[in-house]
Amino acid sequence: MESKMKNGIVMVVLCLATLQMVSAQEPQTEVATDTATKTIELNEVVVKSLLPKTRVSGDAMRTFIVGSSLETAGTATDLLGKLPMLKAEKGEGVEVFGRGQAEVYINGRKVQDMNELDRLRSEDILHVDVITSPGARYAATTKAVVRITTKKKQGDGWSFVEELSGYYQYGLSGANNLTVNFRTGNLDITGSLWCSSYGHSRGNSPSNLFYLVGDDVYVGRSTQDIKNRWNCYAPQLQFNYMINENHSFGAYYKWDYSPKDLRNGWFLMNNEKNGVLAESMLSDIVKESNYSNHLFNAYYNGKVRQLSIDWNIDGLFGKELEKSTTVETVTYYEDVLQQKNEVHNQTNYRNSFLATK
Repeated sequence: MESKMKNGIVMVVLCLATLQMVSAQEPQTEVATDTATKTIELNEVVVKSLLPKTRVSGDAMRTFIVGSSLETAGTATDLLGKLPMLKAEKGEGVEVFGRGQAEVYINGRKVQDMNELDRLRSEDILHVDVITSPGARYAATTKAVVRITTKKKQGDGWSFVEELSGYYQYGLSGANNLTVNFRTGNLDITGSLWCSSYGHSRGNSPSNLFYLVGDDVYVGRSTQDIKNRWNCYAPQLQFNYMINENHSFGAYYKWDYSPKDLRNGWFLMNNEKNGVLAESMLSDIVKESNYSNHLFNAYYNGKVRQLSIDWNIDGLFGKELEKSTTVETVTYYEDVLQQKNEVHNQTNYRNSFLATK
């Protein structure tokens, strides 16, 4: 009896389960239909996105710096090194991958001294244009162009920036740069004084060369020592005046002066024959130079309706004096003979360059 009751209970449960399953499937179709209807009845769909930081602008790839992480990169050199297609190193210019060395412009003015990029802060830059195929407005030899546009500076008055750096690499070296800026209205005047001292001393670079001549074994042993001390000063002055958004002009002057670049050292070569010193050659070298270069640039940027005007004039005038003295002493131990030669050399360079476009 109990067995039959259990079977009956099981059958009832199965029937209820079957009924429940059937009754549960039928409303699901209606729910799906209602959901689809509600989706169609939506009033609007709003999709938000951000413009890319780098995009095509005319003949250039333009990267916007404001509001991006690049704004805190440091100097303009640090910033350019992080942009697509660009390679930038301190004092060595800017290179575009696949094209080569690029001409750099800041607010339409061609940069003659790449150290200027180290003085420009990334937070002062609005956007950077990279042109990989320069048009007729540039010289035929121009491989690529990088154009930097800075923010319009706010407020009037004076500002000062003092930068001091130093490092040790086979000698103590240091540099100091003081920049003073005055701004009033649309006129911006900047003056700076950069000075540097470089010291380098490296010696004890021995090398040995073994060779055979018949039954004789020859060994050449060489060592050298080189010292270098270089000082340089570079004052510069520039002004920029913005008449309005479509017209601006300015000028730039810099004097590169190195009163002394001194290099001195010696080179010693000993030749041994079968373990016995046979010949010795000692060279004492002293090289001294100084130079003075004057660089200037003037520019005008304007736009009249659809006509764009970009005029630049550049000049470079300089001179350099280079003197060197080499004293060579050769000793032949087998013949007990010594020879001494002394060579003096002096070279004068003068450079003059003027170009406009």
